[in-house]
Amino acid sequence: MRRRFRPHRGGESAPGSTRHQNKGTHHASRLLFLHFKGDAAVQYSPTYARGGLGAKFLFEILQKVGTTPQLILTIEHKNVEDTSFLLLGTFATISAIGIYDLDLTGIKEQWRIGYQVTATAPWEGYLINPLAPVWLAY
Repeated sequence: MRRRFRPHRGGESAPGSTRHQNKGTHHASRLLFLHFKGDAAVQYSPTYARGGLGAKFLFEILQKVGTTPQLILTIEHKNVEDTSFLLLGTFATISAIGIYDLDLTGIKEQWRIGYQVTATAPWEGYLINPLAPVWLAY
């Protein structure tokens, strides 16, 4: 008996397709960010929905622009009904290329990343690849 190929109908995705596998929260890992000192104000990522009660947050620093920049990365969180974000965790000050991680627990419903560059000149900064968090059930 021969089986006939039946393509999936519109709106459905094939079980092995990327669309099917990537359901859920989209993360900052899709883009590279070049952050300069500028006015030294904190810049924030979009808000994301949490994927678990705990997570390992990972950042890959690909390039350092200038000689004196330092990068401060923070993770902030809040529940939907809250009016403002609260600090959840802060990475150690970054001053070199490499991969940095931070384990956090007790994450509320929404979270975002804060980026702040301190440097001598406004054009100094970093090329950053924020990797998708590794979500934990606790």
